[in-house]
Amino acid sequence: MFWTRPQSYNDAAHGVAAGTWTAAPHEPGESLVDMVDWAGRAVDNVHAYTATLARNIEAEDTGVMSLRLRSGALASINVTC
Repeated sequence: MFWTRPQSYNDAAHGVAAGTWTAAPHEPGESLVDMVDWAGRAVDNVHAYTATLARNIEAEDTGVMSLRLRSGALASINVTC
């Protein structure tokens, strides 16, 4: 999931503290991992890296995750905000 929100999106706040730790649990990357896990408790192991690379915000704006599913399958999730 690659979002291309400009810095102005975070500056405007849009009713929540966009780009802050208050808003971070609602960001798309975490939701994707939650959905994969909810769909049958399928996730066995996760390795992830996050960073703030493109925005002047408090929380991370980029994440990469590698998942090993209980079935042995591998999955990856990449997100930007």
